[in-house]
Amino acid sequence: MTKQPIAMRPPAQRLLAWGNERFGPVPILLYFLLYLAGILYARAITGDPNPSVSPLDVVAFSAVFGYFLLVRVLDEHKDYAKDSINFPDRILQRGLVTLDQLKVIGILTLVPQIVVSVLVDGGIGPVTFAWLVLFGWTMLMLKEFFAGQWLEPRLVLYALTHLVAGPLALIWIALIGADGKHLPASVGWLALMGFLGGATLEVGRKLHAPEDERDTVASYTKSFGGPAGAAAVLATLIVGTVANCAVLLAVARADTVVTTTVFVAVTIAAVAMTMQFASRPTARSTKLAELASALTVLVSLLVVITALLTGVRP
Repeated sequence: MTKQPIAMRPPAQRLLAWGNERFGPVPILLYFLLYLAGILYARAITGDPNPSVSPLDVVAFSAVFGYFLLVRVLDEHKDYAKDSINFPDRILQRGLVTLDQLKVIGILTLVPQIVVSVLVDGGIGPVTFAWLVLFGWTMLMLKEFFAGQWLEPRLVLYALTHLVAGPLALIWIALIGADGKHLPASVGWLALMGFLGGATLEVGRKLHAPEDERDTVASYTKSFGGPAGAAAVLATLIVGTVANCAVLLAVARADTVVTTTVFVAVTIAAVAMTMQFASRPTARSTKLAELASALTVLVSLLVVITALLTGVRP
């Protein structure tokens, strides 16, 4: 039977199609892994010798899922005019879903964020305050810090201001994992992971081969002086992300020969894939560099989670 075109489907199915297009399984998996790494690391550094994950933790993930879905909804509103020019074939830009419908979704995402924060605190406490700081920064991002015309052409500075949300989100996640307990200074390594991992993914997804560059679409290839410069920056971020994850495990006393070996292997493979873009910047090598950035973050997170679940020593 012929599959019904998206335009002919009920509104709920069109919203699901939008979600699959703009917030698909891979980002959701990434956010879940970040969440697991955050709560497990928080438990390890606050004295739990054998951190674990419970069904309640899976329920609490609804708050983190809600936050990142909210960010996507806000981005759709903020970038609607630009995306209508650069990406007219997207579901939203074709009018198959509307900004008003997405606004309702955005409002609904606030429910689990607030409920989980307040429940973990048993009222208003550090988890809720951390969420309020994160939410406030997110609202500033929506308004582009009231300097959008000045910031937007400066892609690197623009990205740096937005990447701050990653560390703030991981501090919030860590407080959820620690049940609102005081977090030691070593939580800073988790926050740094949020920044470095986010930067690695950000640069990896905005590389363009010379023939694919467009005046209306920003790229780090242009920002860093060409393919060689952009590849060098991405390779540096890859090394930094993996090294940071290795430090996380060392702080939690969960590092082993196996984790170190995997970290070295993923670094070598990802850097080699990235350098192909530097030497031969084609559409294929662009995709390869983007894949390298994604694999770096996903594999590193999986190593951290597995080691924290199985290798923490008192």
